[in-house]
Amino acid sequence: MNSSEKIVTQLVRIDQNWGSDQKKPRMFVGYLPASALIREDVFDIDVWEPGKIASGPQVSDSGYQRAPAITRRKQIAQYVTTAYTLLPTAVLLSAREFSLEPKYLKQAESGDPEQARRYVLTIDPAKMKPDHKFYIIDGQHRVAGLRYAIEEMEQEAVANMEIPIVLIDNCRYFEEVMQFAVINKEAKRVPSQLALQHAAQLRHDDERYNWLLKDSLRWQDRANQVVRWLEDSPDSPWHERILLPNQKPRRDQRGYPKVRSFVDSLKPLMKPDPERPTLDDGEVKRFLVSYWTAIRELCPECFNSPSEHVLLKTNGVFSLHMIARSVMEKVGALFGYKKYLEKKNVKKLLAEMPSMKSSFWKSKPSEDASSDDLIGEAAKYGGMKGFAMLAELLQKHLAEAEQRVAEERSR
Repeated sequence: MNSSEKIVTQLVRIDQNWGSDQKKPRMFVGYLPASALIREDVFDIDVWEPGKIASGPQVSDSGYQRAPAITRRKQIAQYVTTAYTLLPTAVLLSAREFSLEPKYLKQAESGDPEQARRYVLTIDPAKMKPDHKFYIIDGQHRVAGLRYAIEEMEQEAVANMEIPIVLIDNCRYFEEVMQFAVINKEAKRVPSQLALQHAAQLRHDDERYNWLLKDSLRWQDRANQVVRWLEDSPDSPWHERILLPNQKPRRDQRGYPKVRSFVDSLKPLMKPDPERPTLDDGEVKRFLVSYWTAIRELCPECFNSPSEHVLLKTNGVFSLHMIARSVMEKVGALFGYKKYLEKKNVKKLLAEMPSMKSSFWKSKPSEDASSDDLIGEAAKYGGMKGFAMLAELLQKHLAEAEQRVAEERSR
C-alpha cells in the first residue's frame, strides 16, 4: 500500500455496556489488509523503556509494551508464507484519547435498523492530527511478522491478507495498559507436550511441521512417538502406565509418570550425539521393552505398588534413562553386537546391581535400616541435579556388575 493511500474498511460496533452506570468505550470489529496494518505512520507500539520515567499528566511517556522479539517476528513471517495459513486472532487496536467520529468514522448509510451498527472507517495519513495515533495493544508480533514477510521476504501476496481487528474508540491510556496486562497475564502457553501432539498430526505437512518444531527439538517429537507406543502396546511394560496430556490419574495410577516427563527423560537415547551412533526409533523401542521388562522382573513390587516406590516416578525414569546408553554398550561388549535388544542379556547384567531390588526404590527408608543399607536410597534424590547424582550411583553399580559378569563368563 502506497504511503499516501487512504485506508478504508468497514466495521461493526460491539456493545458491552451491560447495565453498568459507567459508560464503557465503544468497540468495533472488522479487518484490515496486512499492507495497511504494517504502516508505521498510522499504527504504533508504545514500548516500555528501562529508566524511562513518566512525568506530568502524560503517563503514557513510560510505555508498557515489550520490544518485539526478532526471532518471533521471523517465525511468524515464515508461518504466514506457508500454504493454507490462517491468522484468526484479532489484533487489538486503540484510538488513544480521541474520538473516531466524525473525522475517521461514519455510520453506513442505510434505512435498515439492523444496519445501524455498521460503520465505514477512513484514515487519511496526510490529514491525521499529530496527536492522533492508533496503538497496537495486542498483536505486535503478528504485525511485525507480516511486515517482515512483505518488506524483507518480498512476499507480495501477504500484503493482501485480511487481518481481523478489534478497535477501541477514544481509549484512555490506563485502559490500554489494563487490556495488555490482562491478556498477557492470563494467557497460558500451550503445554509443550500438547505442542508435540500437534506436531505429530502435522508430520504429513512438511512446511508446518518444520515451522512448529526446530531441528534441535526433533528428538522430542521422535521420543513422543516412542512413548505413545510404549503406553499403547500391550507387550510393553509401560502399557497404560504413562499419564497422557490432560489425563487425571485414577487411584491405581498414582506413582506413574506424566508423558512429558517420560519424553524429557529419553533425551540421552533420542537426542543426536556426535560421539555415538544415532539409534532409530525401532531400535529404541525394542531396547526399552527389553530394559524395562528386565527391571520389572527384578523389581516386581515397584510395578505392583507404584505409589510406594519411586522407580516409576521421575526419580527412576530419569536416572535409569541416563545410564541406558551405558547399559546398551556394556551388554553389547559382554554378549555381542546388538545383544542389548534381548531381555535375557540385559537382565543378566542388571541382576548384579544392588540397586535392582524393589527395596532400593521404596518411597521411604525402613525405620530399622542400618546406616549402610540401601533401602529407600533412590527416594533421597530429587530434582534434575538429584537425578544426575542418582545416575552416578547407578553407573557405579553398573560398572561393578559388568566386572562380575565378565569374570563369571571368563571362567
